[in-house]
Amino acid sequence: MGVMSSEIDTAFRVVDERTASRRIAAWVDAGYAADLRALGLFDPGRLAELFDVANGPRGRAPTTVLELPGRGEHLHLRLALHGGWLRPLLRDAWPGLGRQHAELETTRTLRRDGAPVPRPLVALGERRRSGVWRVCVGTLHVANAPNAATWLADRDADAAAERIARAASAAGEAVRRFHDAGGSHRDLHLGNLLVQEDAAGNAPRVLVIDLDRASAGAPPDAGRRMAELMRLFRSAVKRGIADRLAATGIEAFTQAYTRGEPALQRALERTLPRETARLNLHRLGYSLASRLAS
Repeated sequence: MGVMSSEIDTAFRVVDERTASRRIAAWVDAGYAADLRALGLFDPGRLAELFDVANGPRGRAPTTVLELPGRGEHLHLRLALHGGWLRPLLRDAWPGLGRQHAELETTRTLRRDGAPVPRPLVALGERRRSGVWRVCVGTLHVANAPNAATWLADRDADAAAERIARAASAAGEAVRRFHDAGGSHRDLHLGNLLVQEDAAGNAPRVLVIDLDRASAGAPPDAGRRMAELMRLFRSAVKRGIADRLAATGIEAFTQAYTRGEPALQRALERTLPRETARLNLHRLGYSLASRLAS
């Protein structure tokens, strides 16, 4: 995926709006600042209004998709929520925009270096009267691209084995490019891959999304790569859709990721016993959780 030089050179600039009781702050792609202002994103109360009635695809965090005036493009906004044990306590309360600004810059760096990630546009926050911030991250929306979990759940493995193998191959190539660009993803799972197909039946385009706490630097070593690949596979196991990949899908992904390079294949294989043991522990945990919930 080529990136225009004007996009690479784009700097994120600061927007800081103050009212008597509220403060709006943002890091924004300078080329889109006027469009975001026209959408009212720098107005007090706008974030609460948007995420009370989010209309975009929903994952862990609420999202909304807004048409950018006069561009024929859309903005995809994702509300930043805490995860893990902090989520019930803090939910969408943040001390500032530091973590979201870091995500923006990481996404921009990886895109510049050839990773298949969406174009980042804005990290936006509103400080509430309590002093904490409600924050969201915005990227250029990728139309007609369900996440891989949704895409795979909608496929019948027997009827669509070839189609699944093609998508798995595209996913393997996308994750390889992401790693080779220096990307390390803290939460690589099926919900964080987008699968975009066209009506002409060309090979799918796969993008890696949600780079919260991801990093950009030197390409990860084999151990880190394998840990992320196995986390991706575990997400299929956890969702009960791993069988839909079948051997052909897994082989297609692996071949696309390794590109038949013996040195990389051997390096990944050396980490396999540890990752297999981890997978088995997770399988036990998934089974136990399912029994407790029933």
